[in-house]
Amino acid sequence: MKKVNLLFASLFLATLFFTSCSSDDDAPTPNLGGETDNEITVADLDTGILIDGKGTEVNPIQGTPPSPTGTLNFGVGENNRIGILNDGFNIKFSSTDAIEGAYVQFRDANGNASENYYNIPKAAFDTDGGNRSANVNSSNKKARISAKMVEENTFEIDVDFSESLEPGEFCYAICVYDAQGNISVIEEVCVEINAWGGNDALVGEWIFDRYEPSEDNESTTIICDNQQELPNVLYRLLIKDNWTFMLNQDGTYVETFDREQRDLDFQTTRLNCEATYYSEATTTNDKYYGNWAFNSEKKTFTAVDYKYENLINSTVENFEEGDIYYEGVQIEVTSNELKITETYEDASGATQLETAIFKRK
Repeated sequence: MKKVNLLFASLFLATLFFTSCSSDDDAPTPNLGGETDNEITVADLDTGILIDGKGTEVNPIQGTPPSPTGTLNFGVGENNRIGILNDGFNIKFSSTDAIEGAYVQFRDANGNASENYYNIPKAAFDTDGGNRSANVNSSNKKARISAKMVEENTFEIDVDFSESLEPGEFCYAICVYDAQGNISVIEEVCVEINAWGGNDALVGEWIFDRYEPSEDNESTTIICDNQQELPNVLYRLLIKDNWTFMLNQDGTYVETFDREQRDLDFQTTRLNCEATYYSEATTTNDKYYGNWAFNSEKKTFTAVDYKYENLINSTVENFEEGDIYYEGVQIEVTSNELKITETYEDASGATQLETAIFKRK
């Protein structure tokens, strides 16, 4: 007879929860409609989920994981994540201890657990931020993607979805272990898969107008060769900075960045003690293609890039697994303005909000 871990069983096999867990040819064919009433079953999870082991074979194991001891540092951050239809999501967690792997077991939104679990070794973890585009040139996009890079002591596990896994909600429980057999506490996280599209009010061509709070062009103070101080020197002179976001009704989008600037010549500026910029401008002309989804209950927006095109040198890069651009951010349309609000932590650890505001063309 198999030994049953009662702690895991109580977490995974509970059957009643009073609250739920909380246009381009290269983009996937959209499954429209935003949210769905479809229930993802345990059988759907068993056949529709694959752990990408980064070259390490990771297969389901029948039974329940070993009992936690609660002696390892472990956290998952947010307890709700977004899954990308036909692609998957990343299990994200952190630990300051020398962990060697993780146990993961999936369940449906009603608490019914799979009869299998995964023992995922550290070799299968992603510690470098995943498959980020090498051709991200536009400053807005580069800053956002850089902020998503995996931090120290933070790990990710790549989970893939088959095309059979439809929109809906499911959850998973995870704990980590070390070489001495210590096992952390169990954390539960729920994942929501939305169909593409879902809000006709967002559909249209949107032109970036401003940030709130306003984002000033970055400046610096130059100490000249004669030791005089030259304050408030702009790093660049913007000639043009156009950002267009086309959201289509079928759940696809096209985003274009057209930027031209003259950069600060530090050497000449220090020599003459006068702000001097290179005469030759640098240009960026990028285009991204992807899919978007809207969650009407939470008023959130998710966008995933599937193709990048450099319009200057005609190079193209495809992201077969998708590259998350916006993930569950707040979005609204008011007074003919599209407002996308992101939350982040500043250098002091304080939570800040930044809203990108677009005007309808």
